[in-house]
Amino acid sequence: NPIVTPTFSAISPICIGDTLAPLLTTSLNGITGSWSPLLNHTTTTTYTFTPSTNQCANSTTTTTTINSLPIINAGADVDLCQGASTQLNASGGTTYSWSPTAAISNPTVSNPIASPTITTSYVVVGTDGNLCSNSDTVVVNVFSILTLNDTSICVGDTLQLQVANLPGASYNWTPTTDLSSPTSSNPTTNTTTSITYSVTIQNVDGCVAQTSIFVAAESKPEVAFLMDAKPACEGVVVEFTNLSTNTHNYLWTFGDGNQSTLTHPTHLFAIGGNYMTTLEVSNTVGCTNSSDSIVKTTQLEEDIEIIPPSVFSPNNDGLNDFFQLDIPLEMAACAKLQVFNRWGLKVFESEGENVAWDGKTNASKEVPEGTYFYTLEMNGIIKKGALTLFK
Repeated sequence: NPIVTPTFSAISPICIGDTLAPLLTTSLNGITGSWSPLLNHTTTTTYTFTPSTNQCANSTTTTTTINSLPIINAGADVDLCQGASTQLNASGGTTYSWSPTAAISNPTVSNPIASPTITTSYVVVGTDGNLCSNSDTVVVNVFSILTLNDTSICVGDTLQLQVANLPGASYNWTPTTDLSSPTSSNPTTNTTTSITYSVTIQNVDGCVAQTSIFVAAESKPEVAFLMDAKPACEGVVVEFTNLSTNTHNYLWTFGDGNQSTLTHPTHLFAIGGNYMTTLEVSNTVGCTNSSDSIVKTTQLEEDIEIIPPSVFSPNNDGLNDFFQLDIPLEMAACAKLQVFNRWGLKVFESEGENVAWDGKTNASKEVPEGTYFYTLEMNGIIKKGALTLFK
């Protein structure tokens, strides 16, 4: 078979970054092979096609011109006052395309007029005589300040207003009602009525911007509560009555590590401590208030007042037949009564809710008339006294 030389059509000049892979195929005139060196160089390069083995074919070459990209310059960034215009200036190409096209006079010339209302980054794509393209960006900084979001203040609190703190800028807040510093970027207000504040800012270039904020004055909730403490075998049970108004949420902190969100909670406190109980309330607009009070369980013994009878007559006439103590219902289950004669001998003992003495021993033997002594114990609290028994 004769040896053939594959032919290859010349490749038009390309630009750096364009790909050669689709142009340099791995089959020429039915002959397969590979190209070298590796593709996609950045300078004009001669590529060689080498046929695969066992094919009657010579190698062939092609030279590809790779043009450099133009150096496009969009110019220095520009500071602009609101409502003003500026001329952009691009160089390095023969044709141009600017984007975005909004607020620009002609996006296809090198020097259009830009009139943006907000800070905008303009990208220009420049193309040279070899049809190679590159880009650059210029930022037009339009002096403006962020719109302030309307807010609220709880009457009695202090609210800080805040706009951008620009070096060398001047500030003027109006009206000056209840403002701490109407010429600063961040004054505080303790207004008690709803009000709209406006601020005018002038930067070092003389540009002026203005914004405003509405401050709604909201009433704080009124907070108050009552406590009803009752001793119990397990501790002290306190019922809280919430008297707060203009409220929506409640948080009780009982001072012993426990909390509640109920409106009228009941809580059991351990005996022997002083517990700072706090009620925090908030309303639907987020205003809060609080009040606190101390729950004392260290004086439980003094708080329990028991007035026993001093005389009783267990003669079954239906009148004053029992020595009975008026024990708080919550502590009846843990009450223990002991009765002693004048020589200190125990004649009677009773526990639980039936704390009463009928003048008999626990063996149902009647005791003689005379003076007796008793002790009443309730959860570590001891009451003592004397009584007279006659028939």
